[in-house]
Amino acid sequence: MKAKGFDEELIQHLQRIEAAEPVVMFEENLLLNFELPRKIEEITYDLNLERGEVSELLNRMVGDNKVLCVDEKRKLYYHQKSYEKLKKMIVEELKGYHQKNPTHIGMPRQELLKKISRGLDKSLLNFALKQMDREKLVRINVDFKISFFDFKVRLDPDLSRLAKAIEDIYLKAGYKTPGFSELKDRGLGDERLLKKVFQYLLESGVLVEVGESRVFHRKFVEEAEKRLVEFLRSHNEIRVSQFRDLIGATRKYALPLLIYFDTNNVTIKRGVVRVLGQKYR
Repeated sequence: MKAKGFDEELIQHLQRIEAAEPVVMFEENLLLNFELPRKIEEITYDLNLERGEVSELLNRMVGDNKVLCVDEKRKLYYHQKSYEKLKKMIVEELKGYHQKNPTHIGMPRQELLKKISRGLDKSLLNFALKQMDREKLVRINVDFKISFFDFKVRLDPDLSRLAKAIEDIYLKAGYKTPGFSELKDRGLGDERLLKKVFQYLLESGVLVEVGESRVFHRKFVEEAEKRLVEFLRSHNEIRVSQFRDLIGATRKYALPLLIYFDTNNVTIKRGVVRVLGQKYR
């Protein structure tokens, strides 16, 4: 006899749990751990089953697309239903963020992690974002700013004009660029709006902050990288003074740019010289 308010599927599910059917207990173990992916060893211990039996169940459920491997190297597993729940939470957080911040290119990944759950494992969020990026649901932008895939920053005419004015300043400046404090002294407009547009240009990749508050137009960063790589392929190593002369800049601007290239695997620092980094090997 059916219990009132329960459908047949739920009754069968409860009966299987009561009977301690391994496949159901296995699923429940994964579903109870929304914030953490699980290892085979952990599931084996929790359910008091043989490792071989757990591996067999796991392979079957991965094949049926009920379980996902979120980290091949560490062999971490997550239930498909939990993944769908996580996706919905990401969508809701991004929806609210875009509504409140229409001039921001995306939500910082760390902020998204905290909003969803401070206990959520980073590997789960990274896996979900990569999957959603492949599905063209979200886009992973510069500096891991997350947005909807089709999101476009909306600048009103005044902000657009200000953005164009700032970009022109950096295009004309080349490798001797102003910092934000210097921009404020140029009478471009309200400081609050100036800061908003400056941040937009950084987030969208038009401007690149290389460190020590040095900011360049992306065009000149790419040009410097090209010249640097060509030089190193011909000469094997380069000193700061050589790089300074190569791009026609002073040490004040050349050194932060070189350190930026170190950080991004363009170069490797060896004593007082740099050599080609992993990116070009």
